[in-house]
Amino acid sequence: MSLKTILRERWKQLSLERFNNDIFLATVDDRVTAAAISNMAENGIHLLVPESLNKSKET
Repeated sequence: MSLKTILRERWKQLSLERFNNDIFLATVDDRVTAAAISNMAENGIHLLVPESLNKSKET
């Protein structure tokens, strides 16, 4: 398990590490772009956010 404070680069590191199981990445970062979310999904990374951010109209 790893803990980083910045999501922006961490998800890219995870996609390179290639684990043999599902990856769940939790964040409270409210500035995740739609492109980053799509790229995470393509790399098998599930993004977890608080419910308040999940219902937000912003990315």
